[in-house]
Amino acid sequence: MNFVTICLVVASGFFLISCGEKRKITLSKEQVITNCLNEKQNAIFPEAEVNISKSKKGNSVGVSLSFSSNFIKGIDPEIVYIDCIKRLSD
Repeated sequence: MNFVTICLVVASGFFLISCGEKRKITLSKEQVITNCLNEKQNAIFPEAEVNISKSKKGNSVGVSLSFSSNFIKGIDPEIVYIDCIKRLSD
């Protein structure tokens, strides 16, 4: 067998393994509520993060803004929360 054939056999094995039955992860009621409240909050306003660091080369400041797709689409945060509860509780 040449190298290419061996690689194809190994790669196809990985693809077949990933096609197996997926286990559903169950979350506790508290975890569901926490996750859904976070999604609701992200639909209300963007998430911002500021990093300040000091090194031998000097000080630096970093700013990060993260916009959820629900925020960008303007979806009602209450609908985001209700849909999340339904999705994670099933």
